[in-house]
Amino acid sequence: MGYLDRLLQEVSNIKKAFSIEPERPLPTSVEIVDSPSSLHSKSSLSDDGRLLLSSELLEHADAVLRKEAFSLFLPPQADDVPQVYDLAWAYSGAPSEVWESVRVRAPRPFDNYHPVTLFSLLTSGSKSRVIRDTLLYVKASASRGQLTLPIYLYVLNRFFGRELRLTDAERRIVEVLSTNPYANTREIKEKARVSEASISRSLRKLRAMGYIFGPENVKLWKLGLTTVIASFPNQRKYREAFWRFPFTYTQVVPVSSEGRVHAYLVVPRSSLSDMLRLQKVGVELGIVRRTIQRFNFTPQRNPLTVMVRAYLSSKASGHFTLVEPEPPPIRLSRRDIKVLNHILREGRATSSSLKREGIKSAKQRLGKLRSSGIIGNYYMVELPMGYEIVLFRLSCTHEEAERLASTLSSVTTAAVNYVEGRRSYCLALTFSTRELKSDLVRGIRAIYGDEVELAEDVMDIHPAWLLPEELWDEWRQTFRWEGPLEELLITLKEVKQDHSRPKKSI
Repeated sequence: MGYLDRLLQEVSNIKKAFSIEPERPLPTSVEIVDSPSSLHSKSSLSDDGRLLLSSELLEHADAVLRKEAFSLFLPPQADDVPQVYDLAWAYSGAPSEVWESVRVRAPRPFDNYHPVTLFSLLTSGSKSRVIRDTLLYVKASASRGQLTLPIYLYVLNRFFGRELRLTDAERRIVEVLSTNPYANTREIKEKARVSEASISRSLRKLRAMGYIFGPENVKLWKLGLTTVIASFPNQRKYREAFWRFPFTYTQVVPVSSEGRVHAYLVVPRSSLSDMLRLQKVGVELGIVRRTIQRFNFTPQRNPLTVMVRAYLSSKASGHFTLVEPEPPPIRLSRRDIKVLNHILREGRATSSSLKREGIKSAKQRLGKLRSSGIIGNYYMVELPMGYEIVLFRLSCTHEEAERLASTLSSVTTAAVNYVEGRRSYCLALTFSTRELKSDLVRGIRAIYGDEVELAEDVMDIHPAWLLPEELWDEWRQTFRWEGPLEELLITLKEVKQDHSRPKKSI
């Protein structure tokens, strides 16, 4: 059977398995060309109907033909979001080294997206369902001209969440690390009651799934950085402007267009007074003064009763240690910032891994960053993948943050921030099963009543954030924030003016 016949047979298989029709015309021929393998990062269907096959991948021709057959079902708008083609490579069954050599890496701040690792965690049956369901959503989003990288990652994460579940041992490990992020292997073994081999295997999986990050982390407050939450309308141009702002750590984006986005910004302390200028362009600002994170993976039979009991038995507390930003304890160069970014990206560093990135004096740099306390040896429990995420915003004091965290964590995993600003409030993210979500919302509204300002379903994207190396001022020993802030202000002023102009009637 020739190349074209094999390709058309695979197209027929996909139509039958997924009950969908191709989005692009079927090729009239398959031709082998001398183009590099990167030709297959998108669809290789030419304008005149030929399907091109790179000679570099001839030994993997069957897998590449399956990938190209699947690509015919992707809408043309996918070419603007080339990461969508990872669905085609996942379907193809190509060896990981082939996929890795061809795929288009996601840009910052989404460069922690690693599809090869993600799809390797699925069984063959669940992989097929995830690919099919994500493809259908991609087609629907593209049909309305709404397909973007954040939308694709959001949909993909949601479908992965329904397939990836933690084992009892993995849950116990996460719970141990959530209470003591500095726990070593011996302590994890004793408290989680698992073997050392199981710990090593589980930690690798938990890192790949985005539950934990480490075993090394960067203490950002030791670089003079503090966390600010910016709240603004859920409009695409607002969101894109903040993604371009180099100090945006992440954005919590509501599914509803009527809701407000809450962006977490990690900014130099010296910028705080100037950051208030954002309020003139529709942005509300507040400083995160307290964070409480608690994990609960135990299903509850009667969650409403459990939440009420937890609320009644807990007490408001104003006792907590406030971590204040401070200047770096040692002088740092841009190469040092590059080392810290390696940690933020990989969760660990060795002299050899830094040397491969061209960093000189790697051992000495690592030693001084560790001894100064800027690099800490601990695991950070991240927003868990695979759960329904709801954001609550309550009008309450910092003393109530403890009680709110106790109430929410009695039935699910929760992260609570106390945000101090013109109007101070508590911002809580909860991560629950789909079955629990409605009870969770009803319970919080029943307990807190009018103090609940919003309860929104939000997107789960998990972008990566790195320190802006190019903005590090070695003389001032801080990041230059003035230029990026001015650019953000100019952009948002234009967005606000465009939005306020009256629409022409038809």
